[in-house]
Amino acid sequence: LDRLSPTELPGLMAELDAKRLLSLTYWVCAFSNLLGFGAESTSCVEARERYEANRRDSVLGEIYPLCPCQTAKHLNSDTQLCELNKFESMMEYLAAVVPEFRQVVVVDEDFNVFSRAWVVSELAVAHRLKIPQKLKMRSASSVDRCRRHHGKREIKIEECQASWPADKADILAKIENIPEFNRTLNRLIFGEQDSLLVRFST
Repeated sequence: LDRLSPTELPGLMAELDAKRLLSLTYWVCAFSNLLGFGAESTSCVEARERYEANRRDSVLGEIYPLCPCQTAKHLNSDTQLCELNKFESMMEYLAAVVPEFRQVVVVDEDFNVFSRAWVVSELAVAHRLKIPQKLKMRSASSVDRCRRHHGKREIKIEECQASWPADKADILAKIENIPEFNRTLNRLIFGEQDSLLVRFST
């Protein structure tokens, strides 16, 4: 994370550009839960096509080899043992037993991170649990770009995307009042006072 600071970031970007890696996007799960073991066939054509593309080498077109370990693979349908639906419980546990626990959200240049259902859901959970939160953005000018990008169009959890429709359905099912959730979420990110964007700028 040190290399994401405003002084170090230009050098890091130059290195990535020289290696032709600057255009790659990674989703990083700091909890290291078994994300790769939750994928399951789906009747949704778009989701299935995305799944097929993501599980193949983008150059060779070959399917990535499976992990050879003997760890049991629990799919989305196995709600008790699958780890994909345990983020909220995990965050509650860590907030209770790890005093230094923090949430860091790295924001991509196009702000797509705010269109992902899991991301905004975890932002809201951390806020509810009073977990200290911090954004990492490319530069201070990114704050103004982000505000212009979203303009008066609020983020709505029901319009956010998830790789699997069932994941989004699970997220929405846990929210008692979706309009109120959206208002709180937008205040948290874009509010004029003590929002994540304001904290990044100060």
